[in-house]
Amino acid sequence: MESPATADDFTPLSMHKLFRPSSGEQQTIRVTMSGIILNRKANLYLGDAGHKGRGVFCKTNIKKGEVLETAPALLLNERDTQHTDKTMLMNYVFVMGDLSKKMRQSAGIKKLDHASAVIMGLMAFCNHDEKNNAEIHWEEHEGTLYYVLTALKDIPKGKEICTSYGPTWFADRTDIKKK
Repeated sequence: MESPATADDFTPLSMHKLFRPSSGEQQTIRVTMSGIILNRKANLYLGDAGHKGRGVFCKTNIKKGEVLETAPALLLNERDTQHTDKTMLMNYVFVMGDLSKKMRQSAGIKKLDHASAVIMGLMAFCNHDEKNNAEIHWEEHEGTLYYVLTALKDIPKGKEICTSYGPTWFADRTDIKKK
């Protein structure tokens, strides 16, 4: 039986420059014939985040601009998004801000503000902080939606990696209190 392919088995077709909205900087991800290379920074782990529950941390220092994770997301149309609103999954979905016409059509999405995506990586466990030290942005490649989690600043080892859920996330949820 043949062993599964790894990222090292592929030759990159191109290097894509990604725009980071908050800083205006660009970063690079590898794209191969089989798609975007999925990656996760070594030494990331889930740990106790106090009153927040679990959170994402790193055993080593992180540099500003470093890609912490690139992973796929499951795109949900309006009907599927409405079902998640009645489950615990609602705390793990992201409302989509922008998608290509092709991606919207393939998922049956008519209104973007009614579509969402479920993160398939460690990012699902990143907690909120108004002074976030990381951010996500979305990429599409051949019908698959990916997210890229990037450090906004240097993060010392052992510090929790947090993103911003946006100004209305807590207001939209009556079952969760912001501490």
